[in-house]
Amino acid sequence: MVLITGAIALAILAAGCSTVPVETQVPGEIQRYEDVPSYPPTDPSTVKILRIPPQAPHVRLGEITLQPQGSPSVTYVEIKLREAGAEMGADAVVIAVDRTRVVGGAVTGSPWYGGQGYSVNTNTSMAMLSQPVSPQLRSVIVGVAIRYTK
Repeated sequence: MVLITGAIALAILAAGCSTVPVETQVPGEIQRYEDVPSYPPTDPSTVKILRIPPQAPHVRLGEITLQPQGSPSVTYVEIKLREAGAEMGADAVVIAVDRTRVVGGAVTGSPWYGGQGYSVNTNTSMAMLSQPVSPQLRSVIVGVAIRYTK
C-alpha cells in the first residue's frame, strides 16, 4: 500500500513538473498604438495570420512581440498571436518580424579562472578570455494587429 501511494505521489509530482506555463514558453507583450480607437475584443478563431499586409483598407492597432523559448510549434505561436490580436479587436495579425537574434553568450571550454582560461594582452595589460564563447540565440516574432475599415 505504501509503494502504491508513493508511486501515485511520484506520478503526480512528475506530471506537475512537466507542465510548463504558457508565459514561460512564449513570453510576449502587447503595445497598443496611440491615437487609435479602442475596439471590442474579437473571437481569436476568426483572427487571420498574414505574412504580407493586406490590400484592403485597414487600421493598425498595435504590435505583439513574442519571444518563444524552447521549440513551441508554429501552430502554438499562431494561437498566441491570434489571442493577443483578438484582445485588441483585430481582424488579422501581420507578421512583421520573425527572426533569431543573439541575446548573450556562454563561455565553453576550460574554466575561466584557471591559468589556461585567460591570457594577458601585453599592450594593454588587460586579461582576455581565451575560451570560445557560444552565442545564445532567441527567436523574436513581431506581429502588427490590424482591423479592416471596410
